[in-house]
Amino acid sequence: MKKILFILGITSITLILSTACSTSEVILSKRVSLYGSSVYTSDNQDNKNAIYVGNANSKDILKLIKIAGEKSAWRVTEFKTNAVIVEKTVGDKSMSSTIKFYNGYISGNDSDASMKELLVLREAIINELQSKAEFN
Repeated sequence: MKKILFILGITSITLILSTACSTSEVILSKRVSLYGSSVYTSDNQDNKNAIYVGNANSKDILKLIKIAGEKSAWRVTEFKTNAVIVEKTVGDKSMSSTIKFYNGYISGNDSDASMKELLVLREAIINELQSKAEFN
């Protein structure tokens, strides 16, 4: 009986440790409720400006990104089933970025676009998500 309890204790400790250590650490610094989900910004560089949308349909997300892009003067072109290319011309300078939506997140890169302009697009996407949340 003691051996069974010992083995049961070791097994449960192992399961707890393996589960706790395998989850990714996300330090949340901001949370805004929208579209039945939330927007998280974290200290993790990969998801620093990602928008969490949960289990939203990718077609719905694509429509929202297109509407937000048009409202903030970005031209939105479908690239893949989970990505779009956004383009904008400011003065004589043109810029572009790839916006991906996967694993419940919308994220983009700032390699060829001004972070200031991308943040305007990000805010437009968040506003669209919030307006859709009001009707759901």
